[in-house]
Amino acid sequence: MLLITLILSINPLSADATDNATLSTLFEKYEVTMDQYIKDITSGEWNRAYANANSLINQSKTLHDLAIADQNEIFEYYASNLYHHCLELRNVSMNKNAVEAIYLINILLGHIEQIQAANPFWLKEHVRNQILILEKAISVHDKNAVRDSAEIIHTSAIKITLSALNPNVYMHTRWLSNVVGINRIGDEIIGDVNNDNWDNIKDKFIHIKHIFNRWYSSFK
Repeated sequence: MLLITLILSINPLSADATDNATLSTLFEKYEVTMDQYIKDITSGEWNRAYANANSLINQSKTLHDLAIADQNEIFEYYASNLYHHCLELRNVSMNKNAVEAIYLINILLGHIEQIQAANPFWLKEHVRNQILILEKAISVHDKNAVRDSAEIIHTSAIKITLSALNPNVYMHTRWLSNVVGINRIGDEIIGDVNNDNWDNIKDKFIHIKHIFNRWYSSFK
């Protein structure tokens, strides 16, 4: 925590960071490659796993280069960690160590979330899009879409909380305790979907939207 705070004080995040579309494409590609890597090792396709580990190394290098170009030191810090863990992943793939590979994939997932938190302007648009998707899915009772969006919103709560470490992004963080509650509400919505409790879902969506509107309005 101290290291992150020091980094923030040295170089605040900039609104002029890499465009959101580029980041979204990179994050989506990274997720697809990690999913494929897991499929490779569970099916014993270690040559393919090795190739996908190399792909993750290259993708991590791209993220690291963007962080340097953006002069976003928190982004750079986690992208550097991402890159070096991918080098480890390539080594364990060569040695066909599935246990260590799964451990490293979990670390990569954590670093990707930290990188997303280090790009709050991207995170803002990402969550806004999920709110729109969730609203439409609720209106037509699309269970799968509601579950997917609720899960993304649920996991976004911690990323938003981490983004608050940089006071230069926000005019205030009075929304912080409310956003933490979104983690719980997202899970509750999934349960309501399973029970066909659409009135509860609508009420919770209104609550979610109110909290996120407060967060959106706090950006400088």
